[in-house]
Amino acid sequence: MATHTGWAAGDTMDPWRISQSGVWYYGNGKRPFELPKRLLLFRDDLNRAIDETGAVVLVYEIAHHRGGPATRSGIGMETVLVMTGYSRGLYVQGVHSASLKKFATGNGRAEKDDMIRVANETSPKIIRDDNEADAFMLLNWGRTYVETGKNGTIRTKVQAVSTKRKTKTKEL
Repeated sequence: MATHTGWAAGDTMDPWRISQSGVWYYGNGKRPFELPKRLLLFRDDLNRAIDETGAVVLVYEIAHHRGGPATRSGIGMETVLVMTGYSRGLYVQGVHSASLKKFATGNGRAEKDDMIRVANETSPKIIRDDNEADAFMLLNWGRTYVETGKNGTIRTKVQAVSTKRKTKTKEL
């Protein structure tokens, strides 16, 4: 989520069939808009997409904390998405980029071209942009790992796994 933000939505009759996807651009030619304007435009686009598609689940790529403007943008957009989802009563799930790449390609360090290739192998439309490819694969991730219960509750089939390294202690 940054100046170019991919998005994909499933059909409301068949929530996992892609019905719409694309890339939102928050800039003027080659120059991106200032962060406050990007966040407001993103909020508007997100609300419009939710209204038009009837989305009940938002799956997004978790922002990386690398520092600087890219981090502020990513975290800002992630916050807008999470707050929008929660305020509308939607189920919201973040996915780390390495987990998404491993899900899509089998390699958590896959390149952008690999993600585009895999997205095109499973998409009914041609995807040329890596942002849209990631969004489509997030939709597929949601198809695989998010389930709706009999009573309409939504939950993730994946559980967080914590690992600790065992260390040997010396006897004194």
